[in-house]
Amino acid sequence: MIQRQLEHRTIRKYKEIPVEADKVQTYLHVMNRTAARGTQAYSIIHVTDPTKKAQIAKATRQPFVKDLPEFFVFIVDVKRLSSIAQKIYPDKEQHCTFDYFFVGATDIFLAAQNMMNAIESDGLGGVYLSTVADDVPAMKEILELPELTFPILGLGFGYPDEHPSQTLWLPLSVKVSENVYQNVEDCYGDIQAYDEERRLLYNRMGHSTVKNYSQMIADRMVGRPSDYAKLLQKIVKEGFDLGLDIE
Repeated sequence: MIQRQLEHRTIRKYKEIPVEADKVQTYLHVMNRTAARGTQAYSIIHVTDPTKKAQIAKATRQPFVKDLPEFFVFIVDVKRLSSIAQKIYPDKEQHCTFDYFFVGATDIFLAAQNMMNAIESDGLGGVYLSTVADDVPAMKEILELPELTFPILGLGFGYPDEHPSQTLWLPLSVKVSENVYQNVEDCYGDIQAYDEERRLLYNRMGHSTVKNYSQMIADRMVGRPSDYAKLLQKIVKEGFDLGLDIE
């Protein structure tokens, strides 16, 4: 299984072979056994309707979504918690604060990774979609999501019909330090070496105009904020309290 994880790559093209129902259920059971906070503030929607897949493909600007053999959308779900509390304390004010959202989101990322590990251990491939959070109003309409819910991650999978190159990530010497935080000055040489390795890879792939990592980061940090910069605004619109007035 470790070797499968080391060979992880994003798959966007799949064979026209349906994934066996018992396998899908096994992956869901694995997902459900993932460590989580006690609130378990998330839900998963299994998208099987071709029309909805096509609509999500448009909302996420990811055309391949419409052809995914299996597709799940992970939802931060505080609506369920609120509904339970309403049944027990119908006359009391509720506090749907940001910590519930934060915990639900972190639980989702752990659960999705655990599910992906199970998928890949069977020789299948998968793809994550953070872009389900790009157009929240569209996703909420497509999936009929109520207040206090928020789509944050998609996971598609099936039998691969491609074998793309692995993504190059920053080396461990840049990400991992011992006992104290490592400043960029202490590992900048390794970052520059990573830039050159990426440049050579993309040149071999015919993408000579792709920016290196450092240039990409610098341009993003000084450029116009992306739509993700408005994430907190979107979260507030869905009924979450950031708790800025709590002392």
